[in-house]
Amino acid sequence: MPEGIGLQAKLLADECIDAVEIIPETWMPFDTDLMTASAEEAPDGECTFLDWDGSNDAWFFYKAPQDQTISISLCASQYDTSMIVYQGECDSLFRIACDDDSCEPEGPGYQSKIEQLDVETGYVFIRIGGYKAAEGHGYVYVEEVTACDAD
Repeated sequence: MPEGIGLQAKLLADECIDAVEIIPETWMPFDTDLMTASAEEAPDGECTFLDWDGSNDAWFFYKAPQDQTISISLCASQYDTSMIVYQGECDSLFRIACDDDSCEPEGPGYQSKIEQLDVETGYVFIRIGGYKAAEGHGYVYVEEVTACDAD
C-alpha cells in the first residue's frame, strides 16, 4: 500500500470538510486513534446499533459520476467499526445507510459493510466510527457494482 495514501488519510479525514477522496477498488487506510469526534453528532435514528458515544471518526467521500450501485467494506479493519453513509454536501448531509457488524464471518469480527447501495450522482460521504467509542486502524473499500444483463 502506498505510504502517501496512509499519510494523507492520517492528516485529513477528521471532519466532513477534510474528507479524503476514495479511489474505487482500492483499500484506503485510516486510523481513528488519530482523529477526534466530529462536531456533528451521529444519532442512532433508524440505526439503533451504532452507539457511537462520541466516537472518534474518519470521513471519506466518493464522487458518483452517475446514479449507480456501490458496495462499501470495512471488513479488513482491526477494531469494532460502525459506518454511516450520507449524500449531499457537508453543510446539508442526509443519511442514506448505516451498518455495524455485517462482515461476519469475514475479518476479526464486528466490522461494517454495506452491499448494493443505490446512490445518486454526486458526493457520497462515508463516516467511519466505532461501536461504544471503539477506535483503531482499518481500511475502507468502495466497489462500483455493475448491473448484470438480463438473460
